Amino acid sequence: MKGHATQSTEDSTARKRKYHLDNLHLNKFVNFADKYEMPMMMSCDIIPEKLVPFNVAMSSRNPSGCVHFFIDDYQFERLWLYPERYIHRLSMFDCCISPDFSQYLDMTFPQRMWNNYRGKLIGAYLQYSGISVIPNVTWSTPDSYDYCFEGIPANSTIAINSTGVARHGLSRFLWLKGYKEALSRLTPRRIIRYGNFIEGENEELSVYFYNERIETLRKNGR
Repeated sequence: MKGHATQSTEDSTARKRKYHLDNLHLNKFVNFADKYEMPMMMSCDIIPEKLVPFNVAMSSRNPSGCVHFFIDDYQFERLWLYPERYIHRLSMFDCCISPDFSQYLDMTFPQRMWNNYRGKLIGAYLQYSGISVIPNVTWSTPDSYDYCFEGIPANSTIAINSTGVARHGLSRFLWLKGYKEALSRLTPRRIIRYGNFIEGENEELSVYFYNERIETLRKNGR
């Protein structure tokens, strides 16, 4: 009997690991859209006073402000791997912006779509867990528009990042094209803008926050 019990426990653990591998266990907490089955996020109309990068927020002694993920993916991949571990810590802050997993131009379509899905799934799960989450809107080339705007609520406050865009002509062109498409499809109430201003965007809708690392370098004369 003891041997059977051990085998049963091992089987159960294996099933649990497989189910958690791609966060399939989160599906029961989230609603999904029809076409691409993107996780659906709820509207959030908070306007934060300050933004704090996730890697800094995790060690902050005085949690306050809005946690953002406009940093290198490796610095918040752990949130995807173990989302439950960070609920309590993130709930100490005023709000969060949903994760910004990269959609680089040299990625294949499935890779870009997967990263967009991941950000929305974690964002929707954090909302289910009682955390106020501002939907992050991100895109790449025009073939991404259908999936990247799916699951994002209309007439909501949204967040948009422009870090690294201004220096490159093609990136700036694609960013602005996607930005205008986002405004057309989502008609946002307010945009939490992280990164440099891009000529042609709607300033009246936007509340600007600048890259903390770049601002520090500028102040130090670098």
